[in-house]
Amino acid sequence: MRKTKNEEIIAGYVYQHDLTIKEVKNEKSANFGKPFISGTLDVAVNEDGTNVIKTHYTYVAPTTKNGSENKTYKVLEKIIDTNQTWVSVGKDEALKIKLTPSLDVNDFYTSNGNGEDELISAKRNEGGFAEIITEIPKDVNSFKFDMLITGMKDVEANEERHVEEHSILHGAIFNFRGEILPVELAIYTEAGRDYFASQDISSKNPCFTQVWGKIDWTTHMEQIETESAFGEALVREVPRGHKQWIVTGALAVPYDFGDEAAITEDEVVEKMQQRNVKLAEAKAQREEYLKNRSSQAAPAATPIQNTGFNF
Repeated sequence: MRKTKNEEIIAGYVYQHDLTIKEVKNEKSANFGKPFISGTLDVAVNEDGTNVIKTHYTYVAPTTKNGSENKTYKVLEKIIDTNQTWVSVGKDEALKIKLTPSLDVNDFYTSNGNGEDELISAKRNEGGFAEIITEIPKDVNSFKFDMLITGMKDVEANEERHVEEHSILHGAIFNFRGEILPVELAIYTEAGRDYFASQDISSKNPCFTQVWGKIDWTTHMEQIETESAFGEALVREVPRGHKQWIVTGALAVPYDFGDEAAITEDEVVEKMQQRNVKLAEAKAQREEYLKNRSSQAAPAATPIQNTGFNF
C-alpha cells in the first residue's frame, strides 16, 4: 500500500481550550510519573469567530522519541500558562497559532434509546504540530486526503436549517497507522458533483483519488419559538452549526485502485477486518462498563405516599 495523504492546516486565533498537564499513571509504563498534555484546542479561523475548529490532543510529551525538546508541548504549555484565548482576553490579545493535525475517527458505542447500542464514528482533528505565529496565513482551514470513495448521495436544500443543496461523498481515508477510517465529505459545486457522478462510483466500483478542500465548522444562531398559553410567545436563540469537510478539488486522473502502487483489494479487506476487531473490543468494553455500573447502582428510594402536595 502506498503512503497515503491525510493532512490538515488550521490557523487563526486561540479561541478556547481544555488542555491540561497530567502524569502517566500506569506503573508498567516506561513513562510512569512523567508529564504529558491532553485535551482539546479550539481555533477561530475567521475574523468574526463564527468558524471555530477543534483539534484533539491525546498524548503530547515534553520530549520527542529521540530525546529532543518537543516544540508542540512547549506551545501547548504556553497556552495553558497564559490562557491568552479569545474567550478570556478578546480577539486582539489572543495568541495566533498554526496547527497541522490529521483527520481521525473517534469510535464509541452509545444507547439509541431503544435498549440497543449504536456505533458512533465521529470525525475529529487529531494531534500534529503546533506553532505560535505573528501573522495568520491565507491557508487557514484546508485539508488534503487520499480517499477511497464508494458512493455519493444528494442532499436537498433546507432553508430553515441553513442547508444548501449539495452531495455527500461516502468512503474511507487512512490515518498515520494505516488504519481505515469511514468518512463523509461534502461537495457543493455543480462541476464537482457532475464529475463524481460521471465516475459511476459504487461499493463494487470504488474510486481511489486525492481530494482537497476547506474545513467548515460555521455556527449560526437559530430562533426557537415556544407558543404561550397567553401573552407573548417565548423566543430564544440557540447556536446551530455544521461540521463539514467541503471538497473543492480532486486529481485529474485517479489512482489505479487494485494496483500494488496504490492499494489492492486484499489490503482494503484486511484493514476492514482489523477495524471490525477494534470495534468488537470497543463494544465489549462498553458492555463491561454497563455491567459494572449496574452492579453498583444506588438502592431504590423509599416510596412516599401521596397525601396531597403541601409545598
